[in-house]
Formats: sequence, structure tokens, C-alpha cells
Amino acid sequence: MDSERPGPKDGRFNTLGVRVAVAAAGIPLMAGAAWLGGWWLFALVLSLSLLGYREFARLADPDGRLAPWLWGTAGVPLVILFFQLPGFPPALAALWLLMLLSLCLVPGFRDPVKAASMSFLGLAYVPFLLGHIILIRGCDPAKGFWLLMWTMALVWICDTGAYVTGMLFGKHKLAPSVSPNKTIEGLLGGAVVTVAAGVGLDAWWRLGFGPWQAMVVALLATVSGTLGDLVESKLKRAAGAKDSGSLLPGHGGVLDRFDSMMFAVPVVYWYIKIVL
Repeated sequence: MDSERPGPKDGRFNTLGVRVAVAAAGIPLMAGAAWLGGWWLFALVLSLSLLGYREFARLADPDGRLAPWLWGTAGVPLVILFFQLPGFPPALAALWLLMLLSLCLVPGFRDPVKAASMSFLGLAYVPFLLGHIILIRGCDPAKGFWLLMWTMALVWICDTGAYVTGMLFGKHKLAPSVSPNKTIEGLLGGAVVTVAAGVGLDAWWRLGFGPWQAMVVALLATVSGTLGDLVESKLKRAAGAKDSGSLLPGHGGVLDRFDSMMFAVPVVYWYIKIVL
């Protein structure tokens, strides 16, 4: 999520067209997988999780001294299956125990405790959060697709609103020690357009939230998405990296593009599950 204002030498103005082109290609892909659901959506979430986990491993261990990423990657499909198949938690728990023992006992890891910690943090951060996309799609047989599209739309609209508002009006730093360019004005602008879009789309798609509930969920998505963006910024700052990867022109890597959604989707899902 981009709630920042570029300086005069910032190249983000120049990459706006590339960002729009990539988004124009990616949004139909996400929408198509969401519409088909089932194993199609599973395949998309799995692909994003594998790519995102690899990016996380590179940020957490830039020098490759711990080298646990392969072990962690083997666990990504099983974490996603946790969301796809009922009754899978026992197998998932067994896998995590096996991975922990392997990381601690297999020779070759210079620091097995750090390697194990990095592997499990990566699994909790990337596939576990992204897996909630599957949960939202399956939470209502009749409205699951529209609930997922509404949630993703909130994140995308907030991202765009914060980006544009931050470029035009951003002056006051939001979290200078973590992401120096993000501004409070960008965050507020993103929140305003997200609330308006959330209420409007709820009425248009007849999701049944009502204006006040839609407003609350939109604000929760804004706050959680911003936190997700700041968490990923912290990871990049610690690794001395500008982007998590280079897969998506104008955006960076998978984590750069989905950092906000990774935090917003679980919050929206559990709000629906517990409150509604």
C-alpha cells in the first residue's frame, strides 16, 4: 500500500504507467481465479505463496548463510492445503514438527535455531496469511466470490487512493523510521476513498453489510493493510533492499504487491466470521 509522496527525484511518477499496465493484467487473473474457486484459486494462492516465501527468505537471509529456504518452501503447499482441505491440521502439525527436527538435526545449517525460526516465521507470514483468500471465497456459497472481490477491491482502492493522495498532498511523515516517504495525508486519503467504495460496493453488490458495517470493515482493511505495508517495509529496510523482488515491473516483487492484502484479508475474514 503506497501512502507516500515522492520527492522531485523520485521515479515513481515515471513508473505509474507500468504499474497500471501490470495491474490491468493481474486483476482479471485474480478475478478469474476467484470466480472459478476451488483448485483454481488454490493454484493461484499457492503460486503467490511460493514466490512470496522465496522473497521473504532472501530478505531474511540475504547472504544465504542459513539456507533454510528449501525446507520452508516444502511446507508452503501444506500450509495452503490447511485452508483447502478439512481435517488437515493434524498433518500440518506433523509436518511442522518434522521440519523443526530436520532443521535442528540435519548437518549443514550454521545456526539451526535461526534457520528454524526463519522458516516458520516465513510460513506464518506468507502462505498462512494469503491462505485466508481461500477462506473468504468459501465462507458463503452464494456470496463468496463477491465477498472476496469486495475485500480485494478495498485493498486495491485504498492502495491507489493513498498513492495518489500521498503524491499530491503528502507532507507529514507517517512512520519515518520504517518508511520515510509514507505520509499521514496519503493514509487519510486512502481511508476516505476506501470507506466510500466499501459502502457503495456493498449496496451495489447487495452483500448485506449495511452502511455502518461496511464503513467499519473498510476502515479495518485500511489500517491492517497499512500495517502490512509497514511490516514489509521493515523487512526490506533490515535487509537493505529497495524491493522484495523484480517479478512485477513497476511494483517489485510479490510481497511488494500483496503486503497490504496479506494483512487485510485475514482481518476482514475474521470480522465476517465472528461479528457477522
